[in-house]
Amino acid sequence: MVWALCLTAASVVTIRAANDTGATAAQVNGTWATPAGEFKIWALDHHHLRVEFSVAAEHKGEAGPMANGHGIATIQGNIASFTPEGADADCRITLKFNRHNLVVTQTDKCNFGKYANVDGTYKKVSTSKPIFRFGTMRRTWKFWALCLAASSIVTVCADSDKSVTAAQVNGTWKTKHSEFKIWALGQLRLQIEFSGVYEYKTPQGPSANEGEGSGVATIEGDTAIFKPEGAEEECRITLKFTGGKLVVTQTGICGFGHNVTAAGTYQKVSAKKPKFESN
Repeated sequence: MVWALCLTAASVVTIRAANDTGATAAQVNGTWATPAGEFKIWALDHHHLRVEFSVAAEHKGEAGPMANGHGIATIQGNIASFTPEGADADCRITLKFNRHNLVVTQTDKCNFGKYANVDGTYKKVSTSKPIFRFGTMRRTWKFWALCLAASSIVTVCADSDKSVTAAQVNGTWKTKHSEFKIWALGQLRLQIEFSGVYEYKTPQGPSANEGEGSGVATIEGDTAIFKPEGAEEECRITLKFTGGKLVVTQTGICGFGHNVTAAGTYQKVSAKKPKFESN
């Protein structure tokens, strides 16, 4: 009986979405991210979403405080809005669910910290139910959460987006002879520093050529493009974050020492914010 009712609710959600711009539970549920941070969202009933967010601030290329918050959003059609718990009453965050993106805007009264805001276009990186840090919701929503889970089964999300979160890219990445320091700045930008060594033997003994470069990369999905400041125009370094690794390819001359290249498969050795020599 319960599942019959749930599947009826699922049908209602699916049919409504076909006739207007309403978003289904499957379309809104999950984790949405940019390199700067993420939104965790889960439908509680036809008109309410549980929302939690954490987004890094940046100013003049420097990472700043985090914008953190949570609350219950009211959704109408494909647009939801809410005031985070504890925020000023004038703080309002609007979530617009498009076909593959979540577009977030906020008023300027949210007091997340200097330069911190959640504006941006987010990509879905997971359809699984997120792990929320701020406790559990009221029992009165449990039945509809179950029904909307049925809706999620009926309406399968086909989005195979490959976007990565700030937590996935941030930190220090190394191979035996090279290192990348990376930190998300927001607005699809990453601060990057590279250093590498090419070792060789001479009649006089071991020697090495060194190379380094720094700058700001742009990222789309799981792939960033980087050209160090002052490098030749033909230089192009591509960073692909995949399977917990960083795969780097390089084309053109980038001004490193002889035989020094950024290319290789890097492992993350630290998730802490790196110390950038260029700061």
